[in-house]
Amino acid sequence: MPYELHLEREASPQGPLTRAEWESAVSSTAGVRLIEGGSTVPLPDGRRVPVPAKPGDAEVWLDDAWTATFWWHDGRVTFNAVPGIEDPDHPTHRIAAELARKLGATLSGDDGEVHEWT
Repeated sequence: MPYELHLEREASPQGPLTRAEWESAVSSTAGVRLIEGGSTVPLPDGRRVPVPAKPGDAEVWLDDAWTATFWWHDGRVTFNAVPGIEDPDHPTHRIAAELARKLGATLSGDDGEVHEWT
C-alpha cells in the first residue's frame, strides 16, 4: 500500500472538516475539481485505468489529464505521496497546501510528520 498523506483538522476549535467545506474549497481552487462519476489514474507504463469515486473525492490536472488524487472520508482527505515528497512545487503539493490554508487544516503523513509546503 502506498504511503499516504492526510489533510485534516483534528484538534481545531472549528472541529473536523465537513464535506461541504471541503467541496467549497475545491471549487474555489485552480487545478483541482470534484470528481463526477469516475476518474482515472496513470500506470507506470503510461496507460490510464478507471477508478470509482464517491462524493467529495477530487482530481488534479496532472500531465495533461484529470487524475483522481484526493479521497474524502469522514472528516479527512487522503492522498498518495508522490516522488519527491518534500518538493513544494509538485502540483499535488501546491494544491494540497492551498486547500489546507483555506480550511485551517494540517497536512500530515502516515507516520505523523507534518508537511508545510508553501
